[in-house]
Amino acid sequence: MINFKQLIDFRYLFYPYPSGNFKYLIPLSIFFLLLFISAWIFLILSKRISKKHPKKKFFQKIKDMAFTISIGGFFLLFFRYEEIAFLSIRFLLLVWLLLFIGWVGKLIFYYFKTYPKELEEFKIKLQKEKYLKRRK
Repeated sequence: MINFKQLIDFRYLFYPYPSGNFKYLIPLSIFFLLLFISAWIFLILSKRISKKHPKKKFFQKIKDMAFTISIGGFFLLFFRYEEIAFLSIRFLLLVWLLLFIGWVGKLIFYYFKTYPKELEEFKIKLQKEKYLKRRK
């Protein structure tokens, strides 16, 4: 059970030598591993889509987020497991997870607000190219 009082305790968050045996090590490792695998999947998917399609841009944004968060998360978990002073403080992992939530929120906003406009412009551009003469 999470003790929310500790999340606002300065000494708890910034203690330079937290234990390397914490109960969230395995779940967080699995989470970052799944995020890393999903980054590779989106990398492969984005390479199969034409360069001009808006879906490629969206997949690249997801890939960048997943690679960044997963690799950084693995580094933070490694520092915590090895009990490296000051790099294993709980605050860094908490900030990293909040960064992930914010980045996902930004991607959701992009998907629902900007992506439909770009997709519509892409479809209009395809329609125009269909009827315009092409150079040989």
